[in-house]
Amino acid sequence: MLATNRSQSSDREYQLLKNVDTLEVVCTCPGFTYTTEEGCIHTTAWIAENPLNEDGDPVELGLPVRGLQTGRDGVVRERKSEELTKAEAQNMLASLSEKNFVVLDTETTGLSGKSKVLEVAVLDRDGNVLVDTLVNPGRSMITAGAREVHGITRDDVRDKAEFPEVWLELGPVLRDADLVLSYNMDFDMRMMLQSLDDEGKRQLLEEVETACIMRLYSGTSGGREGNAWKSLDKALAENGLSPVEGRHRARADCSCAYRLLRHMMGG
Repeated sequence: MLATNRSQSSDREYQLLKNVDTLEVVCTCPGFTYTTEEGCIHTTAWIAENPLNEDGDPVELGLPVRGLQTGRDGVVRERKSEELTKAEAQNMLASLSEKNFVVLDTETTGLSGKSKVLEVAVLDRDGNVLVDTLVNPGRSMITAGAREVHGITRDDVRDKAEFPEVWLELGPVLRDADLVLSYNMDFDMRMMLQSLDDEGKRQLLEEVETACIMRLYSGTSGGREGNAWKSLDKALAENGLSPVEGRHRARADCSCAYRLLRHMMGG
């Protein structure tokens, strides 16, 4: 047994188990198995804290971790996610005082190459809300694991606009910013690319200047363990910052990431 986790939506406890032959991580909650693309909240939370390489072996702290990247052809491929050095992270943080930056967060239907954006929020450099909207994911099913995290149901988004229409509001906000940051930008970017309906819009998104708060944190002394995949909750706790009420919804998570970023910038 790897760990015991309590459900976020009930008092039930689930056990995480690892097959010693296949190294597969499974959870005792109904019907979920961890893979590189999908998994329930318990397995994905565990894997985020204990990253594995493509062979299923633990990744040594301080080494790059494999992630996923969606190309312009829509194909999801593996990529090497490089960590920032302490000097690089500090230089970038220092430069933010002169930039018109925004902080973004998305909630999604799942984690796979077919998942779509379900909610998106953006705050400006002063913490003002620029975008905060639910998104209709079209035919993309909301996985049970994702639903347990954010609590968003199909009924919540049935009458909402799909992401290509939301992009008409979101796109100008991102393009007008000097820099767009999020906590795990690789994931948010991948989900937004997967949710856009044509090459032109995807190209506009790819041209946006981005940076990852998670990697910035890993590169600072607060992230001295060298784990670029540290959870936002853990990063907040390490800095004495309380989570915002409503965690795991886009606006609340965006606010948490913004508070951590401002803390790293010196307040």
